Amino acid sequence: MITDIEARVMEIIKYQRRIGEAPISLDTNLMTEKNLDSLELAEIVMDVEDEFRITIPESDYDLFRQSPTPRKIIEYVAKREEVNSAP
Repeated sequence: MITDIEARVMEIIKYQRRIGEAPISLDTNLMTEKNLDSLELAEIVMDVEDEFRITIPESDYDLFRQSPTPRKIIEYVAKREEVNSAP
């Protein structure tokens, strides 16, 4: 089952110019498999912040750099209390 958070994060990721319509799974490594650089990954993180109206501390960026997969981003967003309590 695709959750709202999953659908929204996947849409943000697919918006990246290097990914476009190329198929990606929840476990696709965005840096090694899709050749995104750290700046493009940071752009995804900033777009996630804007979409979900959250602030991701710089210290948490390392979580995404270590294993930059859609699943990791979705799990992080889902754990944020302010996202889960939004109407």
